[in-house]
Amino acid sequence: MAQEYGYPKKRLAFEYSINFGREIKSADIVVFDKDRHDTSYIIVELKKPKLLDGKSQLRSYCNATGAPISIWTNGEQISHYHRRDPNYFEDITDIPRADQTLKDILSERFTLKDLIIKDKIANERKSLKEIILEMEDEVLANAGVDVFEEVFKLIFTKLYDEFLSKKNKMQIQFFLETELNEEERGDYDKLKEKLAKIDDGKFRVMEFRNTGQTETELYNKIQSIFDRAIKQWPGVFPEGSSFELSHSHLSVCVSSLQDIKLFISNLLVVDEAFEYLVSKSAKDRRVNNYPISTS
Repeated sequence: MAQEYGYPKKRLAFEYSINFGREIKSADIVVFDKDRHDTSYIIVELKKPKLLDGKSQLRSYCNATGAPISIWTNGEQISHYHRRDPNYFEDITDIPRADQTLKDILSERFTLKDLIIKDKIANERKSLKEIILEMEDEVLANAGVDVFEEVFKLIFTKLYDEFLSKKNKMQIQFFLETELNEEERGDYDKLKEKLAKIDDGKFRVMEFRNTGQTETELYNKIQSIFDRAIKQWPGVFPEGSSFELSHSHLSVCVSSLQDIKLFISNLLVVDEAFEYLVSKSAKDRRVNNYPISTS
């Protein structure tokens, strides 16, 4: 963190003690606020091998200290979170550098080039199913909605946003065909290295993103993209369909999905996610139709 993000050593602490009443636990790494040197700003969890366990630990640490940002990693996968309030942790693309604020990260210009470079599935070795499971754990399980229906709406909307950048996709493909040989095209690190050289100043900015606006503004923006997607691809959803998720729940879900590239992804990744959702939806319907007696 000191080298990549520029945080001075005086702002870092390792195995930092956090009080939980009479119990004391140790956070693996803590970055302190630049103006308040005894206040936690970023908390990093390294020891928990499973994401949900690590996120649960981070939630307790952040709630105890008030830290707004956290990271979980097991050495292969990595996740960055913004603790919006005690109830919700939203995914963020990265953490701020020492000379940035969280607002800088949220409002950064983001194009198809950035999406390919920062694709969560490729970079964090996560599957779409794992990301949906995390959304369930965070908000969907108690949202009182049809999970399959709402996730399908979100993915449909996300695909449309990527579809709108098809001109940029063609420009990227042409560039890579001239810059990479056939063997290098299968090397994601090499691909990212070449992509970084593309000037995307005139590329379309992706819309399916949480950029720090209010929950109502974000909900209206995503609903507008969904409405346009329904007109582009009629017959999938009835005209006038809307998201049933609350504004808060939608905000968390958009943050979870915004850094995933769905078009031209490995279809097995998408198939696995929908197989899980269909199975879960069928199971939920069986439980609702045939309640288990508790007498």
